[in-house]
Amino acid sequence: MLHEQPWEQVCEDVQMNVKMRWMMLVVGMLSLSSVACDKLKEATGTDTEETTVVAETTTTITETTEPVIEVADCPERFRELENYKPGDTMEVTCQCDEELTKKGSVWGGTVYTTDSSICMAAVHAGVIQQAAGGPVTVKGFQGCKAYEGKEANGVTSRKWQSFSGSFAFPSIGTPACPDIEVDEAMFISAYYETTCVQAKIADPGKQKEIMSEIHARYGFDADSFKSAQTSVGEQANVKLALESRMKDCTEEAAEGFAKAGSVAVTDEKEDPKDEKKTPPKPSLKYKVDTYTARGLSIGDINQGEIVVSFTKDAKVKGFFKGKREGKFFNIPLKGSIDKGGTFNANGRSGRNNVSVTGGASMSSATGQVQGNINSKGFKLRFTAKN
Repeated sequence: MLHEQPWEQVCEDVQMNVKMRWMMLVVGMLSLSSVACDKLKEATGTDTEETTVVAETTTTITETTEPVIEVADCPERFRELENYKPGDTMEVTCQCDEELTKKGSVWGGTVYTTDSSICMAAVHAGVIQQAAGGPVTVKGFQGCKAYEGKEANGVTSRKWQSFSGSFAFPSIGTPACPDIEVDEAMFISAYYETTCVQAKIADPGKQKEIMSEIHARYGFDADSFKSAQTSVGEQANVKLALESRMKDCTEEAAEGFAKAGSVAVTDEKEDPKDEKKTPPKPSLKYKVDTYTARGLSIGDINQGEIVVSFTKDAKVKGFFKGKREGKFFNIPLKGSIDKGGTFNANGRSGRNNVSVTGGASMSSATGQVQGNINSKGFKLRFTAKN
């Protein structure tokens, strides 16, 4: 027979039992929480103290920059700095004297090609004054797909397309490559030649090799050419020009684009039965003659002269000569012209090379000549008379 307990004792026992169960539950939860934290530490390989160290290390790396190199006198061009390689981000402080602020050429706006004059670019950017010179800090970075040209602070810079390396002046802000400005006439020639090669050359390796020559000849690389296609390739006048010129596209012409540029189609053979017929009126838009432009100058190029002769068999012969940095140059030219008067020619003499493109009429030939003379780029327009 069970002994009956007073109800007060029963209540106390029940309450104690409940409290014990709650304490056991809380201890269990704390144990699970501790295990979970340990597992988390094992998975991440860190704890509170380690997290602090990592954060401090990351900040140190972010704030660390390459030391500024100090050079007594600035070289004329950025790429002439010791140990420079295209795309380097080296930062240099050097001294521009008054002579260097008036010497050389400049391509670009706030971002310049590495074959530009450091000190003239500094004047152009407003970092120093031409009459006084002074110290400048200049920093290199990757090449751009295009460079703008403009007049500023008494210095006129010129635009250029793709180049391997750039520099800018940190004191005037963070540099940025400008939007690509496409020379439409140059693009149409490159577009036609590239399209013709893709249509007539079956070998992919040979295609790539020839197109590389085409892009370089007209101031593009593969990426900047694709950008130009996107920006102007769908324009009605460009598509019409391409359609018209593709009528002259042959396998022989495509092969010729590797070096000479657009190859004109030769006149059709005469039919013997037509010998006694009245000869048709000439369909040429230009005169078979010699066209000459003298007194050309731009930057440090002067005494420039270009001569182009158009022959009956649609060939272009001539030369481009002048003086740069006290040295005379004379580069022979060879190329072709189509019936509409569009012509191009290329030439090389030692390390100097140029390409000429333009259009001819019965009385004049206008166009532009660009390339490298004395390891420096240039581009100028001309109008030649016969």
